[in-house]
Amino acid sequence: MLRLAFDIAGSNREGEIVDCLIPVRRFDAPQLVRHIGRPVLVFRAGDGDRLNFVGSAVLGGLVPSSPDSRSVVAELVEVKAFPRAVRHGGLPRAEGVPWISLPTVMFETILEHARGAGGSAGLEEAAAVFTYDASVLPPLETFAALDGAVKRNYGHSCALTGQSEAERTADVELQVVPIRPLVEGGGVHVSNCLLLAPAAAEAFALGHLTVAGDLRLIVDISRVAPELLGVLNPSGRLAVPADESVQPDRRHLAWHRRRFFSLMD
Repeated sequence: MLRLAFDIAGSNREGEIVDCLIPVRRFDAPQLVRHIGRPVLVFRAGDGDRLNFVGSAVLGGLVPSSPDSRSVVAELVEVKAFPRAVRHGGLPRAEGVPWISLPTVMFETILEHARGAGGSAGLEEAAAVFTYDASVLPPLETFAALDGAVKRNYGHSCALTGQSEAERTADVELQVVPIRPLVEGGGVHVSNCLLLAPAAAEAFALGHLTVAGDLRLIVDISRVAPELLGVLNPSGRLAVPADESVQPDRRHLAWHRRRFFSLMD
């Protein structure tokens, strides 16, 4: 599943990260409308082809720019500045288009880096650029290749529920999810990723369930939604690829278990 990021240059006074309206092309609306209510990133263009990701927001809706206008604006709400911006280059942009799409793994990695920077920051400090090594935050092509490889390895099916992409609806797309975030020592590798349906991905990320060393599912039934509980694999185990070289790294699963049990304390 692809995620969105919006260019807020010209939508806010310099240094401010606030709710705003972004003019978009009318024929882009069908692509954008699927993301209404979902988190997005916000960025400003930097030097050369670099983008400075400066905060997160929620795509609140798409509305006419005026009652009599055929122009459309994207409404960004719940805009929150990052403690420090995350700078990244090599992301393709169409000229005049104020948004880009990112693979889910890359979207989550940017969020993890931004939140892991630590410390509080005012608006002036939030606008400063914090640069990560290319070895830590790889180029877009790496994430795109990772996304495709994980989907193939898992047969385009959710590892926790068995739901396949062939069964998905417009509102349900399988997501490539890291087991252990990069900022916590995880790697950009298929062995650190699972393919999950949205509800399963959210529960896994929040630590509502985890996976034992023998791949049995460990579930906190007080926190997992009944709807998800009812569709987990009947075997009670995580489904993994037959090829052991691309199966989940047991060290990353162990890290996730420790986090799961720490949240129960």
